[in-house]
Amino acid sequence: MTGKFQSVDDTGLGNHTMGEGTFLVVPGVVVQDVWPRVEKFKDLNVYPDLSPTGRDVNRAVRDFGAVVVEVQPNGRFRINVAAGPAVVCLLTYSGCVELTLPESGSVNAYWSVGGFDMG
Repeated sequence: MTGKFQSVDDTGLGNHTMGEGTFLVVPGVVVQDVWPRVEKFKDLNVYPDLSPTGRDVNRAVRDFGAVVVEVQPNGRFRINVAAGPAVVCLLTYSGCVELTLPESGSVNAYWSVGGFDMG
């Protein structure tokens, strides 16, 4: 599936294409598979960064079959994993989200003052 990465502006200036970024996509998992069962995270679906896992990117790739996805200069990216539950982390800045990747179509990623989101 493909997507576009944008910065979201809440001041009225409009959204802008983000021409750089790196995502870590962990397919087939929900966040409880990646993060330890920490009480403060139990009802969230957006997470601050990878630090609660105690795992680095290489370990996430090895342990969970994660893939690293680079954003192209035009803001476009391609995620080559199976549809279904996934945890996606924005490594360039910070933040992770839990979502269900669709079987077809596209997903968009957003960076704003509120953090990272994808959907």
